[in-house]
Amino acid sequence: MRFGLLGESISHSKSPQLFKAAYNSKRDTYELLDFSSLEKGLEFALLNDFKGINVTTPFKEDIDKYVDVYDVYSERILAINLLMFEGEKIHAFNTDYFGVTGSLQGYVKMGMSALVIGYGGAGKAAAVALQDMGLDVTVSNREAFKAEPHTISKGMGYCNLKDVMECAKESDVIVDTLPVKHTLLSGLDFSNKIVLEARYKNPSLNSAVKREGGIYISGIAWLINQAVYSFLIFTGRKPNIEAMEKMAANW
Repeated sequence: MRFGLLGESISHSKSPQLFKAAYNSKRDTYELLDFSSLEKGLEFALLNDFKGINVTTPFKEDIDKYVDVYDVYSERILAINLLMFEGEKIHAFNTDYFGVTGSLQGYVKMGMSALVIGYGGAGKAAAVALQDMGLDVTVSNREAFKAEPHTISKGMGYCNLKDVMECAKESDVIVDTLPVKHTLLSGLDFSNKIVLEARYKNPSLNSAVKREGGIYISGIAWLINQAVYSFLIFTGRKPNIEAMEKMAANW
């Protein structure tokens, strides 16, 4: 069966390597579908008999208009990162939720305060996942009109990005989902912080957190944890998690 990752400028993606490590099988393939147009990328997948695809930036929030059936997570989060093609219907899933919960399990405790920076597809998943883990969640985003109504309706706080430093000082957990390297938290004391970055290539916070004795969790953990659930949905077979982790250890 054919599977893949649909996104734009994704040549750096490690997902095909993870899939190969997960199954080491010639009967299933995982390919990169690098398209600037969502419509053309989805059309390519459908015309070429893909069974399912992961969806990444910049399409996670826009692909819903093509979906017929939602799982509970994609419906709650309002973002999609996996599609399955079942007959004439397109089914939507969100496994970023499990990327967050799996990465933070054992580190966070109920009642902690959490700051999610960015409110795209990854940020939305992180906010819902953290709230479900019992944390008090605040979201920081540049465009308030995109984030504030959603966060308030879900019982979360909102922090304008220009005030993110002050919000970060008051937070036990920081989840950075911004797609580009930044210096927004330059000078922050990370010594008592737990930090998870979604972006594993050119991260912004790893050096400072490690230098100051905070707990840093790489985006590689997020990638692996969401991939485990993605691949299980794709194939119906449990992936070789040990092989996936061994592969990622070399990155």
